[in-house]
Amino acid sequence: MASLTGLKAGIPLVSGAGDKAAGCLGAGIVDYGDMIFEASSYGEVSCCVKEYRPDMEARRLDVIPSAIPGDFFATHFVAGSGITLDWFMNTFVKHEGITTREMFAQMEQMISGIKPGCDGVMAVGLLGGSSMPLDGALRGMWMGFDWSHSREHFYKALLESFTYDFSLSVKSIERLYPEYAMDSVKIIGGGAKSPVWSQMCADVQGKTYAALNREDVAMWGAALLAGNAVGIFGDLKQTAREHVRVIKEYKPDAKTGRTYRKYMDLYDKYTVELHDFYKRLQDIAHEAEQEGDGLR
Repeated sequence: MASLTGLKAGIPLVSGAGDKAAGCLGAGIVDYGDMIFEASSYGEVSCCVKEYRPDMEARRLDVIPSAIPGDFFATHFVAGSGITLDWFMNTFVKHEGITTREMFAQMEQMISGIKPGCDGVMAVGLLGGSSMPLDGALRGMWMGFDWSHSREHFYKALLESFTYDFSLSVKSIERLYPEYAMDSVKIIGGGAKSPVWSQMCADVQGKTYAALNREDVAMWGAALLAGNAVGIFGDLKQTAREHVRVIKEYKPDAKTGRTYRKYMDLYDKYTVELHDFYKRLQDIAHEAEQEGDGLR
């Protein structure tokens, strides 16, 4: 195998972890009740738990094993949440000479002054459908907009929609694991660079959001596992705690949170009630496609 891979013979082969589990370890999510929001291409909220308890009520949670044997993560992900934000930038913001970093920085500044609820604009940002609860018919939608709204309203409405989706799942975690104190959430990924989104999450969930001093948490988690296997690192939990620290906190604003949660209740209802609308729309599109194939 060394000859086939070009690697030096004798390298120890040890177990690894998937990106989510490795990221949780690298970010120090190792104690029961520790929670993390990975604001990335497939955004995910996870909480370290002792045992798996199925979410039979809301069907919003899955479970993945921790990289530390015996522990688990109650988890919820939104398919392509970060991809959707990239799609928005490339479709509505991008122009010649502007970089991706500049696009996000520009939009961050533009949305900072928009009030919670985007002056009446709401979004369903599930362009790839809903994974938890499973509903492949759901797609994207903006509603409530008029001539007074601009592209920054549409972008912030997407951020709000993702925040509602993750926050509803946090409510499920709190319901299923009432014995854990879940007062703070560590945020990692590209979204952690957005103070507006971090503060929004804190307000909606009523929790302190904490940005970390490292961006390589998944890679670092894999390195911790390898180092532990060959004897460089001792106790994994203690080592993980020692090598990550909070560099900025976002405290929740109770008044803003009450406003946001009214919209979140609407979002929760819309993602259920709009199922039939999306299904009929897709059926018509499918029929039209078949008729077009017949004409050719």
